[in-house]
Amino acid sequence: MDNFLSRPDAPNYDVEMVGDENNPAPIADPRVQPRPIEGSQRPMDPLQRPTDPRLPRPIEGLQRPLEDLQRPLEELQMPMESPRPLEGLENNTEPNDPRLRGSHQLQPPMEGFQRPLEVRRSVKFSVDFVTSLLQPLTIYGEESEPMETNRPIATVAPMPTALPLGAPLVVGDSDLEGPSLPLPQPQPAPTKKEAVIKSLYQIEPDENLNNVSMSDPYKGTGYLRLDIPNFSEFCRLEQDKTQRISKSVWVRGLPWKILAIPRIVDNRNDRTLRHTKALGFFLQCNGGDIGEGATWNCVASASLHVLSKRPGVEPHVRRITHTFYPKENDWGYSSFMHCEQLANPMNGFIENDTITLAVHVYAEAPHGVAWDSRKHTGFVGLKNQGATCYMNSILQTFFFTNKLRKALYQLECSPEEDPELSVALSLQRVFYDLSHSDKPVGTKKLTKSFGWDSLDSFLQHDVQELCRVLLDNLEKKMKGTNVEDMIPTLFKGKTSSYCKCIQVDYESSREEIFYDIQLSIRSKDPSKHNTSFTIMEAIQDYVEVETMDGENKYDAGEFGMQPALSNVKVNDRFEFTDVLDLNEFVRDNDEGIDFTYYLHAVLVHSGDFHGGHYVVYINTDVKGKMAHWCKFDDDVVSRASFRDAVVANYGGEDPEVLGRIFTNAYMLVYIRKDQLDDVLCEVTDDDIPPELIERFEKDKTDEENLKKEKQDAHLYQNVFFITDELVKQHRGYDLFDVKILERPDVHRRLEKSTTLEKLFNYVRSDILNGAKRMDEDIRFRLWKFAEHSVRDERQHIMSLPRFRVTDEIFLNEENYQKDIWSCLGERAIIYVERPQMRIDGTFGLMSYNCNTDLMIFVKYYDPSAKEIRVIGTCCVHFQASLSECQSDFLHLLYVDDPDKPLPDPSKLRFYEEVSPEKVKTIESPSLPFSNDLMLNELQDGAILIFENTDLTSNTDNARVYTDSIYNTIEVDILQNDDISTFPCAMVDNTPVNTTGTVNLQWRIDRLVEYVGEKLQWDPNRLMLWRLAAYSEKPTHAVNESQLRHGSFRVKELLSLTGDAIHDPRKQKRYKIYYNKIPISVQELDKRKQMRVTMLDDKFNCVEATIFPDKLGTVRNILEETKPLFRFSENGTGKLRLVLCGATNSNRRVMAIFGEDEPITAVMKASPQAFQLRVEETPADQMVKGIHDHFLAVAHFEKTPSERMFGVPFFLRVSEGESFLDVRERLRQRLDLTEKEIEKYKFAIVTGTRVNRYLDLDQDERVKISDLSHLRFGGISEMRGAQHIVWLGLDHFNRSKGSEKSRVEKAIVIHN
Repeated sequence: MDNFLSRPDAPNYDVEMVGDENNPAPIADPRVQPRPIEGSQRPMDPLQRPTDPRLPRPIEGLQRPLEDLQRPLEELQMPMESPRPLEGLENNTEPNDPRLRGSHQLQPPMEGFQRPLEVRRSVKFSVDFVTSLLQPLTIYGEESEPMETNRPIATVAPMPTALPLGAPLVVGDSDLEGPSLPLPQPQPAPTKKEAVIKSLYQIEPDENLNNVSMSDPYKGTGYLRLDIPNFSEFCRLEQDKTQRISKSVWVRGLPWKILAIPRIVDNRNDRTLRHTKALGFFLQCNGGDIGEGATWNCVASASLHVLSKRPGVEPHVRRITHTFYPKENDWGYSSFMHCEQLANPMNGFIENDTITLAVHVYAEAPHGVAWDSRKHTGFVGLKNQGATCYMNSILQTFFFTNKLRKALYQLECSPEEDPELSVALSLQRVFYDLSHSDKPVGTKKLTKSFGWDSLDSFLQHDVQELCRVLLDNLEKKMKGTNVEDMIPTLFKGKTSSYCKCIQVDYESSREEIFYDIQLSIRSKDPSKHNTSFTIMEAIQDYVEVETMDGENKYDAGEFGMQPALSNVKVNDRFEFTDVLDLNEFVRDNDEGIDFTYYLHAVLVHSGDFHGGHYVVYINTDVKGKMAHWCKFDDDVVSRASFRDAVVANYGGEDPEVLGRIFTNAYMLVYIRKDQLDDVLCEVTDDDIPPELIERFEKDKTDEENLKKEKQDAHLYQNVFFITDELVKQHRGYDLFDVKILERPDVHRRLEKSTTLEKLFNYVRSDILNGAKRMDEDIRFRLWKFAEHSVRDERQHIMSLPRFRVTDEIFLNEENYQKDIWSCLGERAIIYVERPQMRIDGTFGLMSYNCNTDLMIFVKYYDPSAKEIRVIGTCCVHFQASLSECQSDFLHLLYVDDPDKPLPDPSKLRFYEEVSPEKVKTIESPSLPFSNDLMLNELQDGAILIFENTDLTSNTDNARVYTDSIYNTIEVDILQNDDISTFPCAMVDNTPVNTTGTVNLQWRIDRLVEYVGEKLQWDPNRLMLWRLAAYSEKPTHAVNESQLRHGSFRVKELLSLTGDAIHDPRKQKRYKIYYNKIPISVQELDKRKQMRVTMLDDKFNCVEATIFPDKLGTVRNILEETKPLFRFSENGTGKLRLVLCGATNSNRRVMAIFGEDEPITAVMKASPQAFQLRVEETPADQMVKGIHDHFLAVAHFEKTPSERMFGVPFFLRVSEGESFLDVRERLRQRLDLTEKEIEKYKFAIVTGTRVNRYLDLDQDERVKISDLSHLRFGGISEMRGAQHIVWLGLDHFNRSKGSEKSRVEKAIVIHN
């Protein structure tokens, strides 16, 4: 390490100092000199010369040369090493893995701080510190009350709540009083030295964790010990053949062990230390003992000790912090100490050839194991939906604010209220479950009631922001109820603020209401920035008078800007106490109220500015004699000590404290001492309305039943029964509407093991309402429905899928006991055929032979009712013709009116319904069904439609009717707001969106007329858009040829062709997108659509689309733009066209086009990285003199190659003109103050390279010869653009935000 730190290129790292003068470091620390041997006059080497009789013999087998043993001990020390998992065994991790973190690892310094090597403490900054006070508080200063007018971080009044790591909370009310209770005195926090000594050397078990018995397997701390006898023999063994493991000690329900193994050290930097033996020391968590395949993780910190055997010698200690999980279940040091060091009795670690290892482990409650929070703590946690730990923390805090919980139960919610739309009802449910559930409580219904979607559950927010938003929401809902004032009563306080001018007699004061106080966690005094800062000091700073002077003067009205008094906040490490006495900050306390507060909750954030994790520590027994702290970490609740809840969360990066690095308190909740009984009043089931309890219990039962159904779902299958009655009631395509499959009279859940015999009996008893038992005359038949498509051989496309009857379900001896799962499959749709009146006058099922007969469904078109309906089924021989079955069809039509005379069968016309989009006419009914010209498929389930031609016509028949209902669609007519693919389109700020009914076979010109009529807009100046096939997004505008082409119809516009054809059964509404255009579609082919930017004299840019003639010149472009341009009042009224760069590397003006330049040349010279800009010619640039030059001016920040910004422009300069004059004209042109332009640096730039920065103090002057010639009046190509010389303005880009900051979505509760 010394060699590394002495290198000139070594970084300035912080190194942990393990010892000091009073507490010497362990002997293995290379920064501490070894002790002299007792009785000597000077420090001596711990390993003496061979002649020294005190020299121990070297251990056999270590193969160390004698010269090595003569070297000082400090040269034999192990280099500082990061802890690592055990190498060579399972779950190995490379030594250089970035996850390996230990307290001895070199840590980079805090940015902005240069610290010497001996500094022990590094400071962690957080943005803010949050404090909550339950019960009111009015804060005043010592002599006057400060009012802030320019506060960059903190504020007396409530601040905006979107700060990622801080914003405060203070809650209270002075109207509530209660008896003073005998409460425990505040527990003093340990001093820095005490904390260090305890973490380093106190290895005995911590008995202060709520007096938990150390035999409890779920305790939070544990002490492990391992003796290694015959240590010399242990060191001689090979590293892969020996290991020592201690007995298991159970901590947090997991078994922990010490693992020791001899390791070979290969020190490449020192040849004499190569291939020496060292002790590998690891802490192992055998989570596999809790069950195979368990996915668990547990965060633990531990101190690893080699205990000393000689008085006065401190143990050798190193520490680790690691997340243990199955793949990394051991962690420690592969080279903890050299075996020679341990084996040398002079070092004091060995006695009787035995060394002792010890580990003091602190573990947090694990995740992924059967952790019973209710059993261990009496409370349960909340499930994390993804990133809702911040919400879970504040919800637990509100839950333990008993008075708030009690008031929430009194909010009335109607029985019909949807819990997914009611915040109050959902929050009541969460609180009820936290009281009564034994398992972690879900919050999905609560977030749904907020109006959040699943994405919101994965966005972490500021916990204080959610606190304020949720309290505001509840306060509004409590208006007009008997708990209307509950939120203000609990959470409102007042501040009296003022601002008093120093030099004039002017004073302004105001009284403000606050719900929270934001405290700085860093002292205003720079000399105290590296010292601890306490909450009382923060409050003192909060009310301290501050002088507002310089740029921070206060606006005193008629007195102008005046120096005044206010306050400013900054941040640093912060210490707080469990008792807070604020009486000194309260004025006019005539009632003698004791403003002493007791700490109730500590909301903790672990992580950095960009994210992390929230937990909350809550004292669940503030009123008791002993504090009872619990840690609420989402779904896991565990017991915690006072040190865990308070001391360990002071913040900062102190590697000497065993526990949570990068963790600090974020929000504190205090309760006023005399209001504890009132705020923490008892809440029982008697305080919950009975109807709420009944509702919650019913919901719980329903959820359990639903969960059980899901668990048993693999034992059941869905069976749907379609009866004759349902088929005959259907109107439309197919035989039924798929929507009826969810009806309870259709849908059944049957066990997969149900036999066909039971299925038939079930149909008879449940579906047919107790039909007679089966006998010789079967009273019903069962058919299997299947969904499939038909291929059109001519067009090579598949039809829309349709449901058809395919096979009869037979019940015979062969399949009598077969189960329905093997016979019907997963989704069984069954058609139940009932008996019907036969043509011979008998009642029964039609005779059917599966080998020769076809079962056909018959539909009839009724022209008077304009409908097609199913009239029955018919079984026909496959060799029979349709003509032979006409009498049967007519019988089905008039079965209910047998006396009515039948029409002439020769007047019947037949169709086959193949699929919704294909209904074909049967031209030759005399052909047998087996003929290819008859049915599309020769199988059961065909649908035939017939009509009486005496009642129909060419315009009113079944074919016309089916085509009409297929092609008629409902549409939404919408304006296309995305016109990037067609810039000529216009976008109205108040578009007209409407609905309509159109036909898929309409030509586009007819559709345009229809849409124009709906919008009351000239159809000739209306642009329609073609949609993508599946995304339904507008892609291409309809051109003139498509308008004239008769084959381009509505279905092509909507891309309803090929596989994406229209399905009328879905009753889908389609979208038609339009845009209004300034010229007719017919003129578009003659015009050139161009997108130009219009720049006014205030550097405001507006884009516009123009339509100059394709064969025109720049003059036509300017004429088209002129009606749209906003001229300045005293301008020249003359427009010009400028070519500008459009990227961050070329955002400068390139050329000025002459008015006679052809449009074709302009478009050629303006590729994608450039843009065309129309601007008013400045008066001083109307005429260019022979000694004048139009100099391009552009903005950039530090480097013009990639950080250009702003609006570039031309500036006229003259030969010999002073750049000071140029600077002044630039200041006026940019409307800058003298102070603002002082921050600008002026540079001569060629392309993207800065040639030099101008020194204006040297009276530099313009030399046009030094500037490249910029063409004025025309341009042929842009190859020379990179050589243009321009004037760069180097300054900070105020228009951009931080490139590294994330845009946080504000918290909004929509309901």
